[in-house]
Amino acid sequence: METNGGEKNLMKESFQECGNLDGRNQLEIANLKDSDGCPILPNTRKKLMTDSQIQLQMTEQRYKCLADASFEAIMIHGKGKIIDFNQRFVDLHGYSREELLTLNSAELIAPEYRDLVTEKMASGFQGTYEIVAIRKDGTTFPLEVRVRTMGTQDRALRIVVGRDLTEQRQKEQQRGKQQRTIQTFD
Repeated sequence: METNGGEKNLMKESFQECGNLDGRNQLEIANLKDSDGCPILPNTRKKLMTDSQIQLQMTEQRYKCLADASFEAIMIHGKGKIIDFNQRFVDLHGYSREELLTLNSAELIAPEYRDLVTEKMASGFQGTYEIVAIRKDGTTFPLEVRVRTMGTQDRALRIVVGRDLTEQRQKEQQRGKQQRTIQTFD
């Protein structure tokens, strides 16, 4: 692949492989500036980014695309401070990405479930349980959460995968009504 600023085109082509989810995740290195704030010319960029750096950015982008393609909400937090999340998490809670990064994860949990979640965090619980979560507009919804702890060099992070149970609960209620109606006729 022969182009000026070839690493940019190489990266763009690689991101197209994962769908480039509406362009918001696309890495752009076209606007790199030096320490004085001057634009770095395309032929200079190649010297700044090694092949391994480009490969690392491409790998990180593929993982981001994979997470955003998930049907479940994924969030990573450290001691409640939200660090990262996928697009499904944004959609589920109704906050912008910027807003979510300012929140503590407890703010997304109904008050009656916060003690339960705090106990699970303190004990290092890893597994599945159900809570009631809160959207930005104040509405609540049942949420199944699966939690794992991932240690880094300086801290433990919690990975939370959430599945909205609203539709499942509605179907359960409908089946219950149907069964009661059938029993009435027996």
